[in-house]
Amino acid sequence: MDWPMIVFIICYLALLLAYLFTKTADNFKRKAINKIILALMFAIYALVETIRLGNFQVNNIHFWGLIGILVAALGDIILIWDFKKGGLVFAIGNVFLFLYGVLLLNLIGFTLKNYWWFLLIFVALNYGMIALVKADWFENMNKYMRKGFPIYFSSVSLHGSLGIVGILLILLADFEIPERLMIKALLLNIGFFLFMVSDMFLALYRFKDQKNNFATIANSITYFGGLLLISLSTSFNL
Repeated sequence: MDWPMIVFIICYLALLLAYLFTKTADNFKRKAINKIILALMFAIYALVETIRLGNFQVNNIHFWGLIGILVAALGDIILIWDFKKGGLVFAIGNVFLFLYGVLLLNLIGFTLKNYWWFLLIFVALNYGMIALVKADWFENMNKYMRKGFPIYFSSVSLHGSLGIVGILLILLADFEIPERLMIKALLLNIGFFLFMVSDMFLALYRFKDQKNNFATIANSITYFGGLLLISLSTSFNL
């Protein structure tokens, strides 16, 4: 790791720790400021690294990963004030990240016949989410969210399911993957997985038990941890 990356990780984790202290408090202004700074940090870092490594070109697959990160950061900020609009923007970012994940797996040497079964995980997760919603398990979910959240979850579980399969394919590959490409792909796919898990915790504390501090903190750690790994993946050129 180079010094800029080390400094970024230290600053990011320090700010995340500060955010966790405000997450369970009632100070909305302080929570909003910390969350905006965190979102801007991972977005700016990814942008700078993409430009620095010469990947800021429309015909470069890593450019589309950057678009996903930037849109996700925007959605994260909008979420502070508007859960509906923020969720919509986030869903768009999730689709870009999923497409980038597919392109990166193809670049490594995998094909659809290697990772098609991520769809089985995707279907199982979304079937479970829809079943919980229909069974009124989420007691605090309003009429709009009963329709909107499953749609949003389908977008994040796209790259989350792909992330699970991607991790296994990379670790169990029967051919040699260049080290930097392996690190890049692992960071990205682990980030995808954590990103999806964070929304499971989000659903738990926002729609089921709003006093569940464990779910609240777990949501922040897995979410920002996942985005940290996704952003760090931009530092590894091929």
